[in-house]
Amino acid sequence: MNRISLKTFILFTFMLLFFGCAATNNRPRAVNGSLDLSSWSFDQDGISYLDGDWEFYWGRLLKPGDLNLPDPPERTGYFAIPGYWNDFIVADKPLSGYGCATFRLRVKVRPGERQLALRIEDQSSAYQLWVNGVLIMSNGQVGPDRGTSRPYFRISRAAIPEGAEDLECVLLVSNFDLAHGGPCSKIAIGTEAAINKRHEALFALDLMLFAILGIMGIYHLVFYLLRRRERSFLYFGFFCLSWAAGIPFGATSGRFITLLIPDFPWFLLYRMADLTWIPIVPLGIMFFRELYPEEFSLRAVRFFQVMGILFFLFALFIPLTYFDLTTTPYSAITMAVVLYTILMLFRAARLGRSGAAVMLTGFLFFAATGVNDILYMYLLIDSVYLVSVGIAVMILAQSFALASRFARAFSSVETHPVP
Repeated sequence: MNRISLKTFILFTFMLLFFGCAATNNRPRAVNGSLDLSSWSFDQDGISYLDGDWEFYWGRLLKPGDLNLPDPPERTGYFAIPGYWNDFIVADKPLSGYGCATFRLRVKVRPGERQLALRIEDQSSAYQLWVNGVLIMSNGQVGPDRGTSRPYFRISRAAIPEGAEDLECVLLVSNFDLAHGGPCSKIAIGTEAAINKRHEALFALDLMLFAILGIMGIYHLVFYLLRRRERSFLYFGFFCLSWAAGIPFGATSGRFITLLIPDFPWFLLYRMADLTWIPIVPLGIMFFRELYPEEFSLRAVRFFQVMGILFFLFALFIPLTYFDLTTTPYSAITMAVVLYTILMLFRAARLGRSGAAVMLTGFLFFAATGVNDILYMYLLIDSVYLVSVGIAVMILAQSFALASRFARAFSSVETHPVP
């Protein structure tokens, strides 16, 4: 790949990334506790979201009947969902992540809509959702204090009671276990068929990626056992397996480990997502260092190895109350590794190193999806989690590049056999 084509590809990749990040949609948003979906056709326009300003009642867990009394409770204000309530100002003081709250949204839908359903992702860290006075979904155990609140994470779906054009959605959330609390994830609304189709498609995608990454990881480890001089296969194999191990605990389809083991312990469910992510960073840079030692500095590799070990130990033993504190700094370290890897692969490709151009192509795609997920995780863009797809594309590209390197090596041996 020459210099012009490399620059063109990089520009094209990041144009796609930032176009996706900046993309907006015409879905209605809630204003002052009301959302008008009367002009939205779920059959034609697809799934929408209950995004926007909900009524906000801080420090109280109110049932729908409590909110509809002749003398209703005083509203604290309006809160934009999805979002964390950390630093939200109440009585001139910023909130911490710990506490409980009630949120209410009135939704108007088109007359004659077919059976509607909701899909709600993880909230931090326990919730109940009521629609028109009926409890349709809950996760964990909502409570007013640490002794009564029980966290859990599982993506859920539920049908909305039929026949109503006006919906009153009441969401109760409590958190006394994580540093960040609140209704931090989107709530999707659509026809029951569309909601189920999306949920099942994401579940199928997770299973497919789990199988691809697992098979690729085992394959490369077997190759290393047969040819121990090639440590790149060792690092790449563990890279794939570490990523595969994290998929059952991820949030794309709903942490499908909970489908296999419904009572899977919450502290392991939450901790495993980071414990499988942290080793990926040093393993990745060790893999590239093995392939391109002249470009990837040994000092840089050692630094990221040490960071990986320290963060892994921290995440392994730290109480879950402080567990969120690992996410932001390690995200920054991950981004530093990504940028460093792109620069070094770019240099290797310019110098004509074997397989570097293909690896750069796959890694750029992965980097774009990784940035998308980080921005989405921090609620900075309206998107979906894409990094699992990015990692699959990158691994296929890396596998192709490795295979090409060895094919050329075998061809060289065949052309110039050793006497």
